[in-house]
Amino acid sequence: MIRKLAGFAVLAGLIGLVGCGPSYSNFKGQIKLDGKPVDGATVSFVPAGGEGEDASGLTDGEGYFTLTSGKKQGVKPGNYKVVVTKTAAMTGVDPSKMKPGTPEYTAMMGGKGVGKEGAGGKPGGAKDAPKSQLPKKYSSASTTDATCTIPPPSQPWVIELKGGK
Repeated sequence: MIRKLAGFAVLAGLIGLVGCGPSYSNFKGQIKLDGKPVDGATVSFVPAGGEGEDASGLTDGEGYFTLTSGKKQGVKPGNYKVVVTKTAAMTGVDPSKMKPGTPEYTAMMGGKGVGKEGAGGKPGGAKDAPKSQLPKKYSSASTTDATCTIPPPSQPWVIELKGGK
């Protein structure tokens, strides 16, 4: 009887371990453009291999942001392409009060979010999506050269964009 219970305990433990996927890591980063902090930008981490879960955040006045994956705080370990966009302020909308992943935030960003193709999930961005005030190459996972590996060696992780407008 003890052998059966011990075998069951080992089996239950193994099933529990298999069910635990990679955990979410809290991540704090900073976006700079030509050495200056970028405020009010949307930052999206898109899995470099195409598989996995996107994470996003919004920069504050000093360019700092934290990432959220869906409704979970943080981001899963892995290699990511970093997509950064900043659009002109919309009248009556305070993006800093909006949480990434909510329907209002998604609508503000032009539809389906950034994803692999760009704003709105369409190649090059949605047709009616607001134009980014940052260099165009950072607005799509297919053109950005900004990358990050989670977990990073230190935090906050500074992502330096180049090129001005």
